[in-house]
Amino acid sequence: MKQWESNLTEILLSEGFNNTDAVEIWNEPNAAAYIQPETYFEMLKSSYSIIKNYTSVPVVFAGVSPNIDGWQDYLNTVFAHGDAEDYFDYMGIHFYDDMETNLDILHFVEGLTTKPVWLTETGKPSMNNDETGQAEYLSSVFATFKSSVDKIFIYELKDNQGLSPNTENYFGLLTIEGKQKEAYGVVCDMNGK
Repeated sequence: MKQWESNLTEILLSEGFNNTDAVEIWNEPNAAAYIQPETYFEMLKSSYSIIKNYTSVPVVFAGVSPNIDGWQDYLNTVFAHGDAEDYFDYMGIHFYDDMETNLDILHFVEGLTTKPVWLTETGKPSMNNDETGQAEYLSSVFATFKSSVDKIFIYELKDNQGLSPNTENYFGLLTIEGKQKEAYGVVCDMNGK
């Protein structure tokens, strides 16, 4: 924890941090780089205090992945600490499923916290050149959840190379060469641009 607090303080004091709009405490702590829920709670609590000591930017509870078995148990364990809500301003969650499943996920999260929810990741790969499916998914997420959540963040701007599984290389709104996919236009329309 001391190393975590030291690293966080160094980031907060670094040049350019004043351009930061929010701080999400970890990404998918219930996934591959698994952090025990009790440890995550301590990180969240410590981080909130440190961040608010230096700045007023919002603190976001980690984008938890509902695509990992046991995600509900993970969140229940963190929220078993009665004061968990005192240590974040927004609840982060990731959506990569159909709208009915995503709605179930949102209802579960809303049952844990009264804090506003941010979709800190959502998207669909355009694998096998299915740009239309990707665009339709993002349009559906926006239409379904724009009134239920405060912010929606799209994963991601540009395709990758060499990630595993291969589908991870095709979530971009732009190809690896920078060519706009159909989803790029959908996101621009969502944002009125």
